[in-house]
Amino acid sequence: RRVAGDRWFVGLVVKVPIKVHDRDFQGFPAEDELRREFYEQRGRVVHFEARQERNFVDEKEKDEVFQALLELQKSHTLSYMGHEGFARGVARREISEFDKRRKWWK
Repeated sequence: RRVAGDRWFVGLVVKVPIKVHDRDFQGFPAEDELRREFYEQRGRVVHFEARQERNFVDEKEKDEVFQALLELQKSHTLSYMGHEGFARGVARREISEFDKRRKWWK
């Protein structure tokens, strides 16, 4: 999007849906209650999100910058997401954060 004059904000957001499985709750305290509340409030899918942003990019360079951001995501993030434990790690991190917020509000 245009920021000012011929300067642009260029951003790329990659969102990957991750299915949450019952086994992802193993080892958490009050596992059954946590699982029930998580599914009720968050559902069975969480999202991994990766962002790349550049600000104040010259209008003549915005398409090149976007392509560079895209290539960077392809080269780094795809190999990271392809790791065997990636999906389970994302799911467990989301469960852990949910559990912390849940305990704080109780």
